[in-house]
Amino acid sequence: MMCGYLDIETADRVGDVAVRVTGVRSLGDMLSATVRSVTGKARELGIREGQSVREILGGLIA
Repeated sequence: MMCGYLDIETADRVGDVAVRVTGVRSLGDMLSATVRSVTGKARELGIREGQSVREILGGLIA
């Protein structure tokens, strides 16, 4: 997970699985945030724009 300050294109270029969210100030905000963009590797895993981070993490968090 990365904030809007970081570059999703660079993460994509180096083959990272990454999602970008914006407007967060805390970890709680991050979990509730809507994914704005994803890398190709994230897309291969079924992660899409519009999902919440909490939805993506699924059973990994309470």
